[in-house]
Amino acid sequence: MLPPPLERAADRYIELEREVDRLMPPGCAAACVECAGPCCRAGMANQTIRCWWLREVSVRVHGRWWPEDWRQRAGCVALTPTGCLLSAGRPVNCRTWYCDAYLAGCKDLWQAVLCAFLSELLPQTMLLAGNVYLPDLTEDDGPAHAAAIAERIEWAHRLLGRAKTLTDPTADEPERLRTTIGLICILPGILSDSVRGRLLRDLPGWAEYAAPPAGG
Repeated sequence: MLPPPLERAADRYIELEREVDRLMPPGCAAACVECAGPCCRAGMANQTIRCWWLREVSVRVHGRWWPEDWRQRAGCVALTPTGCLLSAGRPVNCRTWYCDAYLAGCKDLWQAVLCAFLSELLPQTMLLAGNVYLPDLTEDDGPAHAAAIAERIEWAHRLLGRAKTLTDPTADEPERLRTTIGLICILPGILSDSVRGRLLRDLPGWAEYAAPPAGG
């Protein structure tokens, strides 16, 4: 059980996770299920079971969801034929979507930038003031960091609100560009190789610079 200050923070974190899921391009879950890559590898969900914070968050939504023999299971105990069963408390690595399959599902440049931003947001939310990493905290540590946890989650909500400009039909191109630059300044990890290529390819006048000239 969480003390009251952390209960509110956990509920806000659940809201954040659900909003991130809602904003991801359709078909992303199917891309993960069909992929033979290492992202959903054996033992990934063990972080949620072992990590005090993620475990408490997941239990608030799903109850005790993990099997008794989870340590002996060969695959990820949260991965089902239709995707991850965790809508809240998902392992941090499972909240990053940098692969080309995801970006290929984005309808335009701005949705691709939003996808890259969402890939960075939840992992960065785990970094508290003073270089404290939330998943490293124990149940006994939690109450002393309640204010920092709540503050970081609210920061993430505010930043997500700004990022929604990218797919707001009322926003013009200059505003979307300003939003992109601002997000990159705050979360430089947005600029993965795939996203850089998409930016150069889709920004008018920049496609020719996406790759070095032949013989260069």
